[in-house]
Amino acid sequence: MLEEYSLQRSILAGKPGKEIRLKLNTTITTNAIFFLIIGIAFGIYAPLVLNFFGVPDIPSEDLLLYWTTVSFARLYGATLFGFGIVLWALRGYLEATNPESRRGVIFSLVLANIFAAFVAATQSASIWETWTGWILMIMHILLALAYGVNLRDKRPLQE
Repeated sequence: MLEEYSLQRSILAGKPGKEIRLKLNTTITTNAIFFLIIGIAFGIYAPLVLNFFGVPDIPSEDLLLYWTTVSFARLYGATLFGFGIVLWALRGYLEATNPESRRGVIFSLVLANIFAAFVAATQSASIWETWTGWILMIMHILLALAYGVNLRDKRPLQE
């Protein structure tokens, strides 16, 4: 039955005889590193990163609004950094957990990345109008797809 499942997946992928399978650890590690890097960037270099999203340098007419925006970006960076650390720690845990719990975590990560991609797309189209927002959206879509592949894989993680 396992061979039949592998064959069906490989035929659907257009590569008969070759099995496609994204390792969950690789996906979570990629997501963790992405969040850690972006979190550090927002947390430490918020004014520079905001510039990539089209937020202009310090406007002379409303200095308080600008620094309020920067402080919120730094808080966002700290949150992303925290999620990156949680995902990094989660890598080993998911291998040892039961399949139902694993699927619940993976499903949550699919939804979170779909929502983040949606928000990035709407903000890119309506407010930011920069390439940075579209790259952010694409990254979240790729992560959602990678987690989705893992969600469909019902076999045990350990090989």
